[in-house]
Amino acid sequence: LLNDEAIGQRVKIFGKALTAKCDPLTFARLDFWQTDENGDYDIVGYRLRAAQLTRNDGSFELETVMPGPYNGPRHIHFLLATRLGNKPQPVLLSGGLFFPTVDEFAARPPSRRPPEFLDPSTLEVSGGVLLVQCDIVVANI
Repeated sequence: LLNDEAIGQRVKIFGKALTAKCDPLTFARLDFWQTDENGDYDIVGYRLRAAQLTRNDGSFELETVMPGPYNGPRHIHFLLATRLGNKPQPVLLSGGLFFPTVDEFAARPPSRRPPEFLDPSTLEVSGGVLLVQCDIVVANI
């Protein structure tokens, strides 16, 4: 998603796509999309949208910029699609990775903070890039 036109804090998200048994989802398709720095989605083209396949070990890496606010905390959407064995239908998982501000995080009770709702106090910046480790686990397979 990162290109010369992207404005904002650089973000690098990395992790693995896994089953609940920690088996890697190899060559699964991951689609990502997000808003620009103003909180606007590109509804005409494909700016800040991308797709990739996971590697042999299920790993993926996404380089982008921090999305702008849109209906709550800043977030990046993802859609994972893969086939398992000889099953005719693909497994689909849709979700998001949320980057709340300190105030947004504090306002949400701990019982309503899923793992995708990142604690801003735990995020690390290295070389000006926000590093986010995030595994995507498909629990129902």
